[in-house]
Amino acid sequence: MSSAPGKRLTRGRILRVKAVAREICARARTILGASGILGEYPIMRHMANLESVYTYEGTHDMHTLILGEAITGIAAFE
Repeated sequence: MSSAPGKRLTRGRILRVKAVAREICARARTILGASGILGEYPIMRHMANLESVYTYEGTHDMHTLILGEAITGIAAFE
């Protein structure tokens, strides 16, 4: 990902942007009511894409922590 000059995209900023995007989709779905889940509006498609990325990245992070402990012997969590 690229960033504006002088600004770094840290892991925290990326996670915050993703959380805000999920919140915006949820609010849009609420605003549209039952229409928010229809194919007429792309809200649910975007929400499904965001959720799949969120789930995948969480799984990836857990694998990283588990493998890190197996390699180093230092537990990242108790």
